[in-house]
Amino acid sequence: MLKLPSYIKNHLAFDAIFILFCYGVLFNQLGTLPIRLWDEGIYAVNALEMSQNHHYLIKFFRGLPELWATEPPLAAWLQTISIKLFGLNETAIRLPSALAGLMVVFLLIRFFSKEFNSRITGYFCALVLLSSNGYISEHITRTADLDSLLTLFSTGCFLYFYKYIIKGYPKYLYVSTFFLICGIYTKSIGALLLLPSLFLFALFIKKLNLIFLRKDFYISLILFIGVVSFYYILREYFNPGYLKTAWNNEIAMRYFSVNEGHKEGFMFYFNNLKNYRFVPWIYFLPFALLLKFLLKDKFEYKHLIIYSFGSVIGFWAIISCSETKLEWYDAQLFPILSIIVGVVIFYLYQGLLCLMPDRNKWKQFLLVTFFAIAIFCYPYLTNVNKLLVKEDTYRDVKYANVMKELKEWHPEIKEYILMVVGFNPSTCFYEELYNTKYHYKVSQRDISQNIQLSSGELCIFYNPAVIEYLNNYYEYEIIHSYKNGEFIVAKVGKKKI
Repeated sequence: MLKLPSYIKNHLAFDAIFILFCYGVLFNQLGTLPIRLWDEGIYAVNALEMSQNHHYLIKFFRGLPELWATEPPLAAWLQTISIKLFGLNETAIRLPSALAGLMVVFLLIRFFSKEFNSRITGYFCALVLLSSNGYISEHITRTADLDSLLTLFSTGCFLYFYKYIIKGYPKYLYVSTFFLICGIYTKSIGALLLLPSLFLFALFIKKLNLIFLRKDFYISLILFIGVVSFYYILREYFNPGYLKTAWNNEIAMRYFSVNEGHKEGFMFYFNNLKNYRFVPWIYFLPFALLLKFLLKDKFEYKHLIIYSFGSVIGFWAIISCSETKLEWYDAQLFPILSIIVGVVIFYLYQGLLCLMPDRNKWKQFLLVTFFAIAIFCYPYLTNVNKLLVKEDTYRDVKYANVMKELKEWHPEIKEYILMVVGFNPSTCFYEELYNTKYHYKVSQRDISQNIQLSSGELCIFYNPAVIEYLNNYYEYEIIHSYKNGEFIVAKVGKKKI
């Protein structure tokens, strides 16, 4: 008779349920909304062009080397693989971000299962993470930005460095270094922001000897410097001036000066977490300190809680001192915050378990189920509910919807102009997608420039300035109207005299 592994027998029910929880917020309707403006649009074009031109060292945008998103190309590599496997579409572009979110979840579960023999604590931490409004959001797990992958690698570095400092096994240091290198290859300097807190923890528990007196540390340091330098030196060789541009884009113009008008106060990130990004879980944090005080030496998570709080405070202080502040720069905090809250919830569960006179396994299973529903149902369903909104509020990304409808209603129309307002990387992606995948002849023109149209050209537009311009200078015929005139597809006629 075939025997199932004990792991499967013991955790099959929980794992099956948990995979459904993960699907509900990480993968459900992942490709529904069009590619977003700005960052996601740029990264999507980078991946699309990499899949076409096979230049895997240098990211390209509109046929030229990318010098705005100057981070190394690990995210673009993963997105390119996804495109090759699943086709050129929004879901494939975003899938690496969603998978990174899933891997963070199972990193947490595995960590608690291995280090504390408490898989249930890992489940609680993961559920906190999945029901965190700020983590299940644009720019992190739901879009093709870099922050979800960065959070995966920083979390791996964080957890394995803790294992190394506590146990002293060199293999954990090498794994932590691997995650750190992957973080650099994803979002450059952003991967280093947790490091000061990690070293301070080693100092606090008097384990600096595991760093400065171990040859494994110096081997790891040499590997880190070598692998990271390899990319930047090679990129500078192929694109002279890249290092200076990367310094300005990633550090000088973001940390030491206000970039693109994103100036906020020092308490910006704290207020965001308190007001909506980590509600209601932020109110559980003080109880972790209370547990440490009440249980003292019996508190088995003592070092982990100190390590987590120190890392949260250190990371928060660094990003709060930056001149440029963007909402999603706090992404790396969520798994660490979830660890703290998950431990508190585990002790609440333990308190309820102690009240049970009968320790029957099925009764315990039911207790865990109802306890999880009571604690996590509302915040989790709130996250699920926000994903069900299909209509986009950003008009400048609705070109994708118009193009899709036009393809269905007028398949004979394969050549037209997108009349955009300023730089629009979302339309850049869809222009390249339709030209590549469907063999269209789509182009775009910026209405802020001097527009010249020819008789017979088809245009898609919504801006009143375009309508006024056409009314003043051209005869035109409306071919298709999207959402009762929100967007217009028009054929340009003779120029008015």
